[in-house]
Amino acid sequence: MKSVRFLGVLAALFATSTTFAQFTQGQKDEVLGEIGQVLSEKAFVPGVDLSKWQTFIDNRKDQIDAVESPGQFANVVNGALEEFGISHILLLRDRRPRGGDDSLLPAPKSALAAQQMRRSRVPSLSWPEDDAALLKIPSFEGSYDPEGVAEMMDSAKDAKYLIVDLRGDPGGEVENMRQFLGLVMPLDAKVGTFVSRDLADQFQGAEGKGNDPVKIAAWAHKEFNPTSSGIEPFKGKIAVLIDDHSASAAEIVADALRENRQSPLIGTPTAGAVLESTFGRLSYGFRIQFPVGDYVSSGGLRLEGNPLKPDVTAKGDQAIDAALAQLKSP
Repeated sequence: MKSVRFLGVLAALFATSTTFAQFTQGQKDEVLGEIGQVLSEKAFVPGVDLSKWQTFIDNRKDQIDAVESPGQFANVVNGALEEFGISHILLLRDRRPRGGDDSLLPAPKSALAAQQMRRSRVPSLSWPEDDAALLKIPSFEGSYDPEGVAEMMDSAKDAKYLIVDLRGDPGGEVENMRQFLGLVMPLDAKVGTFVSRDLADQFQGAEGKGNDPVKIAAWAHKEFNPTSSGIEPFKGKIAVLIDDHSASAAEIVADALRENRQSPLIGTPTAGAVLESTFGRLSYGFRIQFPVGDYVSSGGLRLEGNPLKPDVTAKGDQAIDAALAQLKSP
């Protein structure tokens, strides 16, 4: 089975038929034990002591004993997970049809609302000026259509300028991100390094000690490259729109374009949440998103905890105007 690597900050999980009259202490202990096993055996971030999990959860014992529903339980557990001070670590629960306390995210009120939500997450191409294209990418997750985005980029190939709008983009799948990068930069471009447990172990074996992801990446020289869609990368000038909801894969794309194409960043600082993660299934309808590696750009920048700062600060439609002004400047 193919393992899908994610760089999204969080995911919404839908529809389960499981209900609980009360979430028992035995059920809580079972889920907590499974979380502890995931953190000790599978999760990894260089320099982060995930064994502190037990201390964090012990400090919340009274709260855990008091909660009666899975939703309340998830809220308490996520408070403990937040103490690690890293992104991409979150307890999720399948969204229940009735909503309320056991839903981590509000459900659409109607089928029409759900359809409109899906449409709002689909990439789109527009033309703010005759020689300038604007490509909006709301997400690199399931709504991202590689073939559709490639067709949009092909239709924009003769544009003089391209604005890539990553505002509100929480990230998504690594392969979708690499495919998009292949549409906007050379295929031999060095983007960055994912620092996995194996890579960190190799570094320590060779160097004897150390868990700094920047030093590990510099030692490894294992930057990944964009992938090809069979379309020549865009040759015009590119600007990127960002905001505080631009996270993970979106931040990697923005930084890669700035480092490789000298693309200006327009907007407000990003989330600074860039860890490679995956999901694990737990008992009673729970899932956990957990990090399995760090990321360092080809320029030696660790993006986790280091939000990208824009070259020009702007919001709303003013950001598009500011991007056009930057692209047209000498």
